[in-house]
Amino acid sequence: MKKIIFISIIIICNSITIFAQTDYTAKEDSIEQTKTVKKPNLAFIELGENGIILSINYERYFTDNLSIRIG
Repeated sequence: MKKIIFISIIIICNSITIFAQTDYTAKEDSIEQTKTVKKPNLAFIELGENGIILSINYERYFTDNLSIRIG
């Protein structure tokens, strides 16, 4: 009985994710291309993440794969 319930849950979850997929039938020409601007400096405040209560962080991106973070 537990096996049938487990398989039913798996089937339901998979069918929900199929309906959640985006529609890829749109033409590529109809999609507006935007240029993203990456800022090399980033300052932000985190609540409850790195610090116990609050932390103020500074991040500097040198390349896409190389950055430094202080905070």
